[in-house]
Formats: sequence, structure tokens, C-alpha cells
Amino acid sequence: MKNEDKPNDQEIEWIYSTKKIVDSLNKLQSSEDSVMKGFKDLSNKMKKSNTEFKSYVGLKQEEVRLFIQLVNRKSDMVSNQDLNKLREHVKQIENAIEVDTEILNSFIDISEAYKEYQKALKDFTKSGEKLNKNQKDWHDSSANLSKALSSQMTPGHKLDKLEKAIANNKITVSKGYEEYKHQERFVETGVLRLNQAWAKLKTVIKNIGW
Repeated sequence: MKNEDKPNDQEIEWIYSTKKIVDSLNKLQSSEDSVMKGFKDLSNKMKKSNTEFKSYVGLKQEEVRLFIQLVNRKSDMVSNQDLNKLREHVKQIENAIEVDTEILNSFIDISEAYKEYQKALKDFTKSGEKLNKNQKDWHDSSANLSKALSSQMTPGHKLDKLEKAIANNKITVSKGYEEYKHQERFVETGVLRLNQAWAKLKTVIKNIGW
């Protein structure tokens, strides 16, 4: 067996580091899942509210047309002042709906971005867990060989088996690390997409004429 098949001190440190990262990823995934569900729920509620808001303003616009007719007919019930106040109220509602719709669209974008990001994070975490398990198997095989070598009673065929296991474990770890890096790129893309969605919301809020 080649000595480089066994994990060196730095690689053993890497194994423990990966374990800490995977533990952190599991906690992060759980927290981000709650945020994602919160945004999805909020977006749905805002969408329903926005629909009702538009329905309400439609009725108020119809009321404006009715007030115009009443004023034209010199109704004792509705004055020009009433009509002007109603028109101003409807205008304010229309402005509010425009702002509400822009914010709603931004929240929907954030909700969708969180969904993509969360999926990438979940796949990345799984690949990290698999990698760390393979790393542990590699480390354990190396430790078992060291223990076997310390005993003069260990038969040669068992040593050969342990040496082969270490070499195979190293290959498995190498492949697992490539998959780990591959999944991490999806997380990076997800974070970028999420940041863009947040930036869009920030711009929408900044451009609102309060």
C-alpha cells in the first residue's frame, strides 16, 4: 500500500472540519426552511389581500361614476364636495394598490428564490453528510490498519484486505468531494439569485413616493 493512501494529519483535520460544517449546514437548512415557508405564507396572504384590494377599488370607481350622475341630476344627497372627496380617496387607493402590487411581486420573487436556494442547500447538505461518512470510513480503515500492524498475530491476508479498503476509501472520498463541490456551486447560484431578489425589493421600496 502507498503511504499516501492513508489520511495524513491535515486530511484528518479536514475530516473533523467537514463534520462541523455539515452540522452547521443542518442547522442553517432548518432555519432557512422556516424562513422560506414564512415568505411563501406571507406571499399567499399578500396576494389574496391584493386581489380583495383591487375588487374594492373597482367598486369605489363605480361609486364615483354614480356620484357624477347624482351631482349632474342635482341630487340633494350628494354634493360636489362629496364627489371630490371620493375621487381623492379612490386615487389614494389606486396608488396604494400600485405600491402593494410592486411589493407583492418582489415578495413572490423572494419566495421563489428561497425555494431554489433551499433545494440547493438541502442537496449540498446531503452531499456533505455522504462525504463526511466516507471520510470517517477512510479514517477508520487507516486506524484499523495501524492497530493490526501493531500486533504480530495479524495474518497477512487481513493486512492486505485493510490496505485495499484504505485505497478504495480514498477513491470514494475523492469522488464524494467532487460531488460536494458540484453541489456547492448550486448553493452559490441560489445565494446570488436570492440576493438579486432582495435587491429588487430594496429598489422598489426606495422608489416608492411616500
